[in-house]
Amino acid sequence: MKIFFKKNCKALVMLLIITILISILYYFCKESRDIFNSIESILAIPSLILSFIVLKVIDIKPENLDAYHRLRMMKDNEKKENKKKAKKAFEEKLNEIKELNKKYSQFYSNIIHNRDTAKSVINQCSDGLEKLREFFEETKKYIFKDFLPEIKNLGELATIDNINVSIVALEDEDLLRDKLNEIKKELFTNAQLVDSDKELLNLLFNYNGLMQKYLNTCGHAYKEFEEEKR
Repeated sequence: MKIFFKKNCKALVMLLIITILISILYYFCKESRDIFNSIESILAIPSLILSFIVLKVIDIKPENLDAYHRLRMMKDNEKKENKKKAKKAFEEKLNEIKELNKKYSQFYSNIIHNRDTAKSVINQCSDGLEKLREFFEETKKYIFKDFLPEIKNLGELATIDNINVSIVALEDEDLLRDKLNEIKKELFTNAQLVDSDKELLNLLFNYNGLMQKYLNTCGHAYKEFEEEKR
């Protein structure tokens, strides 16, 4: 905005002066003019001047285009790399992580219903944390930087039809990362869990918790990859 005013200072001052002069003239002879004609006439000349100002605002030089092209190429290459990394993780780990998430959901369900949890499930939950974090790290850039922004870009269509799909929200990236890093192995082996531990499990591994929504999102993204192949 400062650049705009700096570049067009003289033109804007001239526009203001002309607008004031025309307004004064029409004020003294308003009886001979219809109010709408007056408004139209008052705005005509300033609009003409503004059209020339707009031309000055767009100041694109060859070096600007070159820099933009290079940045665009870098961005496209970054997106391709994110997609390639996520695709590899989906192919190799998505099904395993889905099964692992079921174990966490089972553990949480047993806790809130005061049921015993099998030793094997406890071990899987305790040992699987690094797998969850690793999968999230390998896929988060594609999901949150490319996939979600594209499918959320509905514009005016969002007001026409409310489509509800159980997927993670764009703003959940930091929350999901922080909560995955917060959870510790000892949580699954403690005899008694404090309320904060239960809240953490609920947030992450409830039947419609953050992890389930994230895996749903990854599943949809992976299906798109498969459709691209076909």
